[in-house]
Amino acid sequence: GKENGSMEQKKNLCAQVPISLHAQVCEAREAAGQTTSEYITNLLIEYYNLKKNGGTAKIEKRQYPPRMTPQLQKEVIRFECCREQFAFLRENSISTQEDMTAFQARTEDAISGLMKQRTILNVRKKKRRAVYDALADVEALAEARRLYDEGLSGMEAEAARYAEASALLDGCGIPRDRLAAEKAELYRQLAELNRSIRAERRKLAMCKEVMEKVPNMKRSIENLEIKEVLHNEHRRR
Repeated sequence: GKENGSMEQKKNLCAQVPISLHAQVCEAREAAGQTTSEYITNLLIEYYNLKKNGGTAKIEKRQYPPRMTPQLQKEVIRFECCREQFAFLRENSISTQEDMTAFQARTEDAISGLMKQRTILNVRKKKRRAVYDALADVEALAEARRLYDEGLSGMEAEAARYAEASALLDGCGIPRDRLAAEKAELYRQLAELNRSIRAERRKLAMCKEVMEKVPNMKRSIENLEIKEVLHNEHRRR
C-alpha cells in the first residue's frame, strides 16, 4: 500500500498566505529538514488524519532535552576543564612537580625564541613597508586608473595614488613579481609564528591553572585517604 502511495501522481497546489504565516512555515520546514513540498504534504496528511479520528489524534511534537540547572552547568564545565587538564598532563608526560617545572621552563624558552624570530621578521617588514604598501595600492587601484585613462571623472585622486605607487615600484630596483613573492612569504612566516606563540602561551596558561589546583587536589586526596582509613577501621570492628 505504501509503495503504491509513494508512486501516486502529484499536482501543484498554490495558495496566498499572510507573510507572518509564511515565515512560520518556512522556519518549521527548515527545522524539520524538509523541502516545502514534503513539509506541506506531511502537514496536510496530519491534519486530515486528525479530522478523520474525530480530533483525538495528537500531532507528534519535537522532543527537546531537559534544561540543565545552573549547578549542573557548573559541574559540567568543571568536569570538562579537569578532563582537558588531564589530557594535557598525559600528552606532555607530566607526572611530578619536577616534570611541570621543566616543562614550564622549556615552554618559556620556546616563547622567547619565537618572539625573537618575530621581531626579526617585523624589522624586515618595516624596512619594506613602503614598497609593500605600493604593491597593495597598484593592485587595488588598477581599475580606477583604467577608468581614469578612459576619461571617467572623479578618479583623479585614485589615479594619482596609482601613479605614485607605480613610480616607487619601478624605482626600487626589484621586479614586482619578486617583491610580491617575498611579501607573501614574509606574511606567511609571521602568521605561522603568531600561531606558534599563541599555542605555547596556551600551554603555559594550562601549566599555571594546574599548579593553582594542586593544593586543593592534595587536600582532596588527603580527605579521601582519611575516609578510607576510617572506613577500614570501622569494618575491622
